[in-house]
Amino acid sequence: MLREARAIIDRSYHDCKPLNRLHERFDMALKTLEKWPKTIKAPGLNRFKGRVPAGTFVRLDHNKQIGVVFNHNTMSQVVEGYSDGGRFLAGRHEVSVLRTQLRL
Repeated sequence: MLREARAIIDRSYHDCKPLNRLHERFDMALKTLEKWPKTIKAPGLNRFKGRVPAGTFVRLDHNKQIGVVFNHNTMSQVVEGYSDGGRFLAGRHEVSVLRTQLRL
């Protein structure tokens, strides 16, 4: 991805001193990424850990309504769903998963 960004900049701008400094920074970033140990696991890369699956019933903390989840974006921690009040967007910390899921 860094190489692609560098290629776009090379095609779009003429050669100048600020561009040379930018190329040096791209090179440093590429070297760092190549040296990065493959065994280190960064937190937050597991897409499924802590995810609220679609179709799960939750209770909204701000109005205590029950809603059903359509999507949970684990990167931004936003839960999207539908309740009696209509469509909702809430932070993951603003919803509680019901212990016993409703059977419809």
